[in-house]
Amino acid sequence: MTKTAKPERSLTGLRPCPFCGSVRLSSITLRDQTTRALRPLLLQCNDCGSTGPVGETLDQIRRLWDVRAQEV
Repeated sequence: MTKTAKPERSLTGLRPCPFCGSVRLSSITLRDQTTRALRPLLLQCNDCGSTGPVGETLDQIRRLWDVRAQEV
């Protein structure tokens, strides 16, 4: 029996969840009370629910998601 390798990156180019290996991720947003605009807050794994660090922009939360503890 052959094991299926987990992908190194998701289709969005992000690394898989460090806890379950899933590449199914969603961005969680907040609505700004002043401008009513949606702004990104963090990424969450759709399978296990783990979340990445909070950020101010989509680019920032994507970079933060890809950082792993042993790399800091």
